[in-house]
Amino acid sequence: MKKQDVPCGVCLDLIPLVRDGVASEESIQLVLDHTAVCPSCREALGRNSARRWTTARFWLPSAESWPTWG
Repeated sequence: MKKQDVPCGVCLDLIPLVRDGVASEESIQLVLDHTAVCPSCREALGRNSARRWTTARFWLPSAESWPTWG
């Protein structure tokens, strides 16, 4: 995906969700693809605690294994 496919504003909106480990796989990939080619969003991702994001991203179970409520 090229940077111009996703506006920076959308990427910046998704970064907190990715960081907190609640973003979908598709959203995570969008942020990763965008930040690979966009220095300003990559910097924003770094400011938003990349270490915490990495920990959440790789240690949270997949959505399919989450319990259903209701």
